[in-house]
Amino acid sequence: MSHSAREIINHLGKDWVCRDSKTAVSAEQILNIFESLDKVLPKKVQCYFFPVSNSINSAVLFLYFISRNINFFIGKETEKEVPGFCDKVIRFSGSTFQDEIPDAIEVSDHHDEVNAQVLIPDHGIVILKSSGTTGSPKFVKYQLPAMMLNAGKVANTFSMGPETRILVPVPINHMFGLGVGFLPAIIAGSSIYLLGNSNVVNINEAIKSFKPDLALIVPTIGKMLIKLNKNLPFKPLFICAGDKLGQDLYLEFERNVAKMINLYGCTELGTIATSPVNGTIEERMDGSMQAIENVEIMVENGTKGELLCKQDAGFDGYIDSSGRNVTIYERDSWYRTKDMGQIHPQNKFSVLDRVDQFVNRSGFLTSVKEIESAIEGLVEEVEQVIVVIDEAENVLGKSLTVFCKVTDQDIIDADRIKRICLQSMERHLVPEQFFLLEQLPLLGNGKPDRLSLKRISHDRQNSIRTEN
Repeated sequence: MSHSAREIINHLGKDWVCRDSKTAVSAEQILNIFESLDKVLPKKVQCYFFPVSNSINSAVLFLYFISRNINFFIGKETEKEVPGFCDKVIRFSGSTFQDEIPDAIEVSDHHDEVNAQVLIPDHGIVILKSSGTTGSPKFVKYQLPAMMLNAGKVANTFSMGPETRILVPVPINHMFGLGVGFLPAIIAGSSIYLLGNSNVVNINEAIKSFKPDLALIVPTIGKMLIKLNKNLPFKPLFICAGDKLGQDLYLEFERNVAKMINLYGCTELGTIATSPVNGTIEERMDGSMQAIENVEIMVENGTKGELLCKQDAGFDGYIDSSGRNVTIYERDSWYRTKDMGQIHPQNKFSVLDRVDQFVNRSGFLTSVKEIESAIEGLVEEVEQVIVVIDEAENVLGKSLTVFCKVTDQDIIDADRIKRICLQSMERHLVPEQFFLLEQLPLLGNGKPDRLSLKRISHDRQNSIRTEN
């Protein structure tokens, strides 16, 4: 895809539309906004910071930077610190770009230590923050052509085109919303609905009004759609990323909601694989994946172990907050995903869990995901279960703490859940501590914030020991 403004707009077509919950914009309107932005935004900038949300302003500014080959860091509205490699900061005032541009945007200088040699203005650099699911977030540097190449593969995988309508109720400041929703839609010329407040009622209304062909969700939204127990007014193909639904829930979703495809990827490599798009429900339900175009998957020894991935459209490497290279990724090398997986016949594989989410209990190598699924299947009052591995040990091995999300703590308590588990599960699978929460802390990409839960577990156990 060409990056000149006029070619991008012509590519999108006269019927293309991008909308959020408040307003919508056409391709021709975007071109007029670009001309206004040329007058407002400084030209000689090493790297812009702007807070990306599921809004028209973010979408238009993203397209503007693409068309001008401008380096930018995709921040969040809640971002507390601006990285040192950013020398200009953009903030939105609350107005939309359909209003006067100067009223919708504020630009300020950011002076900090800068290393201009790391950023390559010729190609355009996009910098994201990794999700930090189990560790500290990192700054991930992409060359724009590589990011667009991966997005183009996604568009091909799901046969996106100018007639396709895509609902994106997941954040576009993370790779799932950006690399599976927004950018593939731009490449394919597909219309987009960016939904910011993605509760199940709003998603249902968006499906009703927008009539999307594709909709992106995370497992928590999938479970909510099942519980909503309503016939959707329109049945899109759902694309789900993150911790996958168990087989029973997956089957219930497909029977009562719509068809769903699991997707596997990461910030560093974008989309890696999907469940068979044209396969049977049994093939989709068992969790097996197929790598997308020009992506290779292997494990080092045998058929089970850490998944290694090689692909031609990955990131450049990690940089620190001042812009210096920390790690350089060579595209002909194997990237360690830190996910445990299993290789199957016919070039398929399955993702079992994060490598650090396996624990030795009574001599059994056990996945916390296995324990979470078992508890969710046993206790119907529990909406979601997250198990964290503690530092303390006992006769079984590492101690485990489970957090259960329940909407009404008057119906069931932690002791009763533990008794049910002890009666029905093998002893080594039953965690030592059970806590109830009305809401589980989440990362920006919708995944559980396990590091926060680990801190909560540590604090609560210290409190219990103090009381005793």
